Amino acid sequence: MAEPTHDIPAEVILAAQTKILSIIEKTTPPEGFDEPCWLAPTAKGWNYGFISFRAFPGGPSSGRWLTHRLAYTAWVGPIPDGLVIDHLCEVKACCNPAHLSLATNRENTQRIHERAYGPDRCRRGHARTPENTYTRSNGRRTCRVCWNDRRRERRAEKKAGTWKPKPATPHERFMQYVRLDSCGCWLWMGGKTSHEYGKFKLDGRNVRAHRASYELFVGPIPEGLTIDHTCNVRLCVNPEHLEAVTGAENTMRSSGPTALNARKTECVNGHPFDEANTYVLPNGGRACRTCQRAWYERKKDDPEYRAKRAAQQRAYRARKKAERLAAEGGQP
Repeated sequence: MAEPTHDIPAEVILAAQTKILSIIEKTTPPEGFDEPCWLAPTAKGWNYGFISFRAFPGGPSSGRWLTHRLAYTAWVGPIPDGLVIDHLCEVKACCNPAHLSLATNRENTQRIHERAYGPDRCRRGHARTPENTYTRSNGRRTCRVCWNDRRRERRAEKKAGTWKPKPATPHERFMQYVRLDSCGCWLWMGGKTSHEYGKFKLDGRNVRAHRASYELFVGPIPEGLTIDHTCNVRLCVNPEHLEAVTGAENTMRSSGPTALNARKTECVNGHPFDEANTYVLPNGGRACRTCQRAWYERKKDDPEYRAKRAAQQRAYRARKKAERLAAEGGQP
């Protein structure tokens, strides 16, 4: 294996190589290759391997690398901007540097297509001859046989009454993912985020579906405000169930621990959280004065507690004296 062509310290390169070699599983060499695939553990829902490594300068800020990218960097060199890594063996989990090659996004996509369908074939197997190829204004190629087949299929669907035209407006496109619920909610049936909110592409932006609904059917969301579900259903996108509120108000309306604690009218011992009995902590939390006094009464005769408090007070007075002398230009 060739030495990497970069100035990263040798101990960092060795650490990366050692970590990769400790997690991979070698298989028999695929057809056309002399070396085996190095299979890295894949993340759930992905076919690529992932690995955590923070020592490389210029790596991902999270330290979480795609294993094949870290392997290429460790054994070959840095990946230039604008280029990606192509798996020549067609195994996404493989991170053997001998099976990896630099390519542009376009080249990578073209190679994948050629390996799957052949260099001179469309996805349906038709030959890409000059007579059968139509080049669009954006440079993409279209198979004339496939295009004519799709036109015939569309005409047959129209004749049978099963053809549905492509949504013309964002409103129509949005509503095709909505299912009406018996409770009046518009349940989102499209893609979802990891937090179980719907997601939708609006004006080239990937936004949450309920925010897109508010913008489409109500208007722009005022700056600094969030959208609250008054029905408490995250997948609901009914604009009548959405309201623009501040982040603090949205939190207080929720059923999370912050909102539940804020709605309490008594402390754990049953003392009321009224103006006279409530102390507001520096972090915004509340403390019961009655409970604090009772705790101090129990602790004030404890010798260990008294010694600790005395030490804290001496340290506080010494720090304040030093600050005062420094402000006056003297020596502490």
